[in-house]
Amino acid sequence: MSLRLLKIVKKFVGLLAIILLIIVLFYYFTFYDMSLLPKGKLINEVYSPNRQYIAKIYIVETAELCLKVDIVNTKKYKTKTIYWSWDEGDNCHIEWLDNKYILINGRKMNINTDTYNRRVDSDDKYK
Repeated sequence: MSLRLLKIVKKFVGLLAIILLIIVLFYYFTFYDMSLLPKGKLINEVYSPNRQYIAKIYIVETAELCLKVDIVNTKKYKTKTIYWSWDEGDNCHIEWLDNKYILINGRKMNINTDTYNRRVDSDDKYK
């Protein structure tokens, strides 16, 4: 191969890698990342038994009514979205089972490790 052809191939491979990276990042942020979800209207707050955590329930009006639940750590002032779904309207049943587990519309979740994102999770993941 000539030196000129080798340079062209390297540029093409580099450009292809950049395009692929952009596509992968777009897909990830569109479907998997829950930190970029809209805030919505706060409809309720439920404290954990030891009052270290608050489950904040939001209704988000997009094409459909969406339900979003954030967990706020009151000691560290950190917020994490653990639940995102639609077709549930503004019906949200939340019950703290203990200081680590919460029941959201029939789905038992560990607030430290679990998330439910209806865009990618099956409906019966936590049932």
